[in-house]
Amino acid sequence: MKNLINTFILFAFGAVNAQTVFLDQPYELGLLDKSSQRYVDVPIKNTSDKKVFIFRAEADKRFQIRYSSKEILPDSTVYMRVQFTPEVKGPFSEKIAVHFSCYTAPKTIKLTGFTMVVPTSAIACPSFSDQDINTSLNFELEVTVIDKETREPIHKAQVILIKNGIPVEKLITNSKGFVEKEVELGLYYFVVSVETYFPTEFVKYVNRNNNVVLVELEKDPDLELLVIETNKPDEEIEDSPEDLFEPDEIESAETLEIIIDEVEVQDTISEIMVEIVEDHYPNFSVNEFKPSNIVFLVDVSSSMAYTGKLDLLKVAMINLAGMLRDVDQITMVSYADNANIILETLPGNNPDTIISIIQGLKANGHTAGGKGMKKAYQKAEEVFIPQGNNQVIMATDGGFTQNDINPYKLAKKYKKKGITISIVGVKTNSIQELSLEKVVELGEGNYVRIKNYEEAQGALIDEIKASSKRSWSP
Repeated sequence: MKNLINTFILFAFGAVNAQTVFLDQPYELGLLDKSSQRYVDVPIKNTSDKKVFIFRAEADKRFQIRYSSKEILPDSTVYMRVQFTPEVKGPFSEKIAVHFSCYTAPKTIKLTGFTMVVPTSAIACPSFSDQDINTSLNFELEVTVIDKETREPIHKAQVILIKNGIPVEKLITNSKGFVEKEVELGLYYFVVSVETYFPTEFVKYVNRNNNVVLVELEKDPDLELLVIETNKPDEEIEDSPEDLFEPDEIESAETLEIIIDEVEVQDTISEIMVEIVEDHYPNFSVNEFKPSNIVFLVDVSSSMAYTGKLDLLKVAMINLAGMLRDVDQITMVSYADNANIILETLPGNNPDTIISIIQGLKANGHTAGGKGMKKAYQKAEEVFIPQGNNQVIMATDGGFTQNDINPYKLAKKYKKKGITISIVGVKTNSIQELSLEKVVELGEGNYVRIKNYEEAQGALIDEIKASSKRSWSP
């Protein structure tokens, strides 16, 4: 009876005087394969001056849950370890209700990820006495690059790590084909390349328990032959190649870089991207290019997640954000199960805001492309720029799976109103491209393909410049 009264008191007064918060929602399990640990440590902080208790968590048989402690002292943090055993392949988004003494209703945590391999058997969730709590975000990433056929290490291979659309690291392998670097855990898009080999790109979720990456590269016979021919001595030329260049010229040619090695702490992301764009895409002047009213229509359905497609799209959009002017205006609409305005119309000279919205894009759901197109066109019409470039840019990896609205009719209708549509196909196949190309044909726009990181860097910049080019000077 005494315990019952105490519980009642906790519910009656704790809800007002105590508060718990989950840190860093949602919780990312990443890409789950045979080597994945399949669990995440969820920090729960008591921000009040009252003691709080965890009663229970509501979860089905796919989950195992352990606690570092069920008692949370004032201004302290405990951890709830959640292990997930998936039953199907593909993306997942799961919710768990957690009951506390200080709330009358449960609080929810969300776990997301992508299952590549369904485990054949369940494993026990490690207890906190067996293993340290994973509180550190940083760890040592180890990358080894080898020749796929000979298994020999590859020297001077370049490994670019892209996170949320930004190249955050550029690493170079040593003579053993190896490089290590302390990085933050998370989902990265890897771009690996070296002279005479085919480059490779892939997505991988890495943390301190999944920190070893082996990359196998295949020889490119055409590039290998080109290098041999280029380096072949020419008997008609008496001077050696070294005599044709001054030492300073040779050194500068070898060290020329187009990607930032390290990001200075004081620089904002937008300043970095503006610098890159100005170096490679100068002269976006008002005299030469019309003001642009751009409405981005972004596919955030499940097929864009964990496949590198959304990563490449973010690269393209962030690079464009560094080029926009105050006379340009940007609106963003996302679509999956429904269409949503994620950025109301802003002048282009707000790169920090624009980039933060781009980096916040998450993929989950079906593909309501027709609904998205309708909303994007409506927004473009609302903020129409007379004598300007009024354009919807749809970014997707495929066609429309919810045929609630006819995209062809929309394209024809708004073309007459002076609003064009271009489509960015991210890793699309030839069958998917047929319907997408028909839309841009009817909407008087262009079809832009993005297959890899190199194409992503300038794809949208080139499209905007082509669409807004003046045929005369004001």
